[in-house]
Amino acid sequence: MTLSDSTLPHLIAVLWFIICWAGYTRYASWRGRDTACLASVLHLYRQDWMQRLLLRDNRIADANVIGNLERNASFFASSTLIILAGILTALGASDRAVSLLADLPFAQPVSRGLSEVKLLCLAVVFVYAFFTFSWCMRQYNFA
Repeated sequence: MTLSDSTLPHLIAVLWFIICWAGYTRYASWRGRDTACLASVLHLYRQDWMQRLLLRDNRIADANVIGNLERNASFFASSTLIILAGILTALGASDRAVSLLADLPFAQPVSRGLSEVKLLCLAVVFVYAFFTFSWCMRQYNFA
């Protein structure tokens, strides 16, 4: 099996994407342990808020804050579903999408199979995002 000149850049792009995703995830978790970043500072504020929450009798404002945070996660989860619907629609009409993109002057022409693989990879990313936001909503429900 030989790689043609047109598939090699696509394979390099996929590998680069995977390396960047995994690398940034590891870097962010490693760096977040030692450095005061937004996530670590917010974690400290949440811990302080929860300790003060236990001392208050009236927790209506606290329930409102948690509900607000849950609505934000719900918005992002529903947005990923809308994007997934668009990706699956484009996947269903990939012939038309390929011909439409071929008319653009700056787009490089690709085969239908390659465009479907790219759309499926994009769908996998947004499915992962949906489940991440759904898990976030579940965590807020536990709170």
